[in-house]
Amino acid sequence: MGNIFSWFVRHLLVHDHPPPPILQLPVEILLEITAYLEPHPVSLGSLTLTCRAFYRLLQHCLHERHDEITQGLLALLEKDLGHKYYHCTGCRKLHTFDPYLTDGLTAWQYHPPATKSRNCCRDLRGFSPNYGSAQILDRVIARLVTNRHLYGAPNGLRLTVLRTPGWAWSWEGGPLWLQSSDGRIVDGELILRTKHELQGRGHSVREAINEGRYRLCHHVMTDPLDLVYPRRNSLQHVPELADIDVLKTCENGSGSCNVCLMDYTITIRQAEAREPMYSTTAPGAVYYRVVPNGWQVTMVSYHLLGECRDEDDWKWKASVGSGKYSDPICKGNERDLDAFPPGQVKRMWDSLNQATL
Repeated sequence: MGNIFSWFVRHLLVHDHPPPPILQLPVEILLEITAYLEPHPVSLGSLTLTCRAFYRLLQHCLHERHDEITQGLLALLEKDLGHKYYHCTGCRKLHTFDPYLTDGLTAWQYHPPATKSRNCCRDLRGFSPNYGSAQILDRVIARLVTNRHLYGAPNGLRLTVLRTPGWAWSWEGGPLWLQSSDGRIVDGELILRTKHELQGRGHSVREAINEGRYRLCHHVMTDPLDLVYPRRNSLQHVPELADIDVLKTCENGSGSCNVCLMDYTITIRQAEAREPMYSTTAPGAVYYRVVPNGWQVTMVSYHLLGECRDEDDWKWKASVGSGKYSDPICKGNERDLDAFPPGQVKRMWDSLNQATL
């Protein structure tokens, strides 16, 4: 190795005037540096990119550990250039994004410039348990908000981008659920909290629950029974909504998913309600009708999505589901109830007095 190094140095001394500063060090020091970095492939990859001599000498190391070194170098570039780039672990590239993105609805529904080049990515699924919902937490957005936490401003995006209200159907054209979300990062992991509200007359609320296919996550359904898609009946149910005939009041009931890391609370009250209605004059618009003696169903779900660094992270994969509406089970990702007992995710959320922005 020492003879090879010496040859490269002499070769560059002849052709390059002067040679790169690093090659002006004694050969013994260069060998010591190389040996020290050998157990650290990303650092060794950085060394090979300092000049052509190192690349020619150590390119076999790049070839043998190409994937590991490439992902590591891209992560380092993302850290230094995180104000306008993010690292896509799926396609192993750096993509640009709009650093001024602040509107969560734009981020979730219409896909910002950050997601325009995603056709090359091998897994595009985002977190969206309900069809017809305006809220789709793209894994790109999830990574960008964790980048802000890891690398500080101006890298990535603020957590406020997740604070987005939106509507979700019980079924297409049916009663509407109001969703509002926000996020926190606890111990380096993203937790998404979503508030689900259904209000209106008793029979319309009961119909929305019985006939709808609304879910808190991909594994917990709010309707008691599905006769159209029987496979959905293997999903978990919300016990407080199990009676198909009447609504029963409850205060701060709780539950959790046995597959993904989701906890929830539920409150059912009989009180003045604001029932959302579709406008007949302005397509797509919604207005409220006050119901003096109506019903309010409010559920709050807490989703632990993981570090959002890799789409193969089991916490993320369990949360986004299999991608098939009729397939309720995310096999291989069942929740470890010893490590994550019911209520653990909510307790993690409550452990912070305020979100880290």
